[in-house]
Amino acid sequence: MKILTKYIKILYQFLKHHKGKWLVFILFSIVFFLIRFPYEETVLYLMNQLQKQTKSSIQLRYDSFHINPLGPALVFSNPKIITPVNQSTFTAQQLNVRPSYKSLLQLKEGFVVTLKWPASTVKATIRKKQIKKDLSGWFLKLKTHNFNPSLIKAFVSPLSKTKGKINIDMEVVVDPTFETQPEGSWSLSGENIYSQAFSYTFPNGMDVISLPDFKWSRINSIGQIKKGEITISDISFGEKTDVFQIKSRGIVSVNFIKKGFSKKIRPLFKSYNLGLDILIGEDWQQLERPLDLLLKNIKSKTPQGWHYLGHLKGNTANFLNPPTPVSKLPTLQEIQNPTDDETF
Repeated sequence: MKILTKYIKILYQFLKHHKGKWLVFILFSIVFFLIRFPYEETVLYLMNQLQKQTKSSIQLRYDSFHINPLGPALVFSNPKIITPVNQSTFTAQQLNVRPSYKSLLQLKEGFVVTLKWPASTVKATIRKKQIKKDLSGWFLKLKTHNFNPSLIKAFVSPLSKTKGKINIDMEVVVDPTFETQPEGSWSLSGENIYSQAFSYTFPNGMDVISLPDFKWSRINSIGQIKKGEITISDISFGEKTDVFQIKSRGIVSVNFIKKGFSKKIRPLFKSYNLGLDILIGEDWQQLERPLDLLLKNIKSKTPQGWHYLGHLKGNTANFLNPPTPVSKLPTLQEIQNPTDDETF
């Protein structure tokens, strides 16, 4: 023990008298590391991992990239993500990828991805998280600021004619095997969401729906998912001055499973218990037709158009139960703890 203490004292004195040299050595080592770091190989590895995890042929193209030593982060200029859906291209002004500081301290996998446009940002945090003693999963956090929905038109084509500002704050913990159901929460708000007239063809060409242009002055949504239950505290798209409005709250029971040889993630709906309030203008006949198929018995006429107000409840055995007309949109508490006559 005395010998070890003696050597520690000698090492301390050496470092104390030569700290300037050690500082220069460390700085030069960092610079050498930054110069010699295999950036191209790292980018290819990350893309291969993304393709492997998502089982898709997604591709990344960019004009140039560099490393920001203060991050440290890989910074891509004018990135273009080519999606396997119709080979459409998702573009941004800048893409930053850096390690998650919390994951580094815990010696776990994790990274932070930030997409930037002139007036919008999207930040996604992905890191390993212990769910149970012998089960680890992924913690996912998504945060957007003044996000324009038309920016993701490569993934959702009808949004190509939509603009506005949306802020999202979402967290979820996911077990990759889905033996344990996802748990998390979300909060969404937006304003001045405007969409030009567009047509949408349902899968397999079953039907085509055409909608006129519309505006939502304000949108809000708050909810959580826990133990296979999605609790919707509030969904409110549009205000009193808007010709198209949607309001809802309630509970949806659903289990996410991996099914088939492809092991694709599929939702298995078990039941729903929702309050629904929809207002549409008279020139919305294209939307009125599909709504009437499911909600005709809760439909009423208004001076501006049509009003659908009701309580929807069903399960696996009776999934398309006719909705019940109500006098007002039920609160979440009334849905969770209904009275004997279930009137609102």
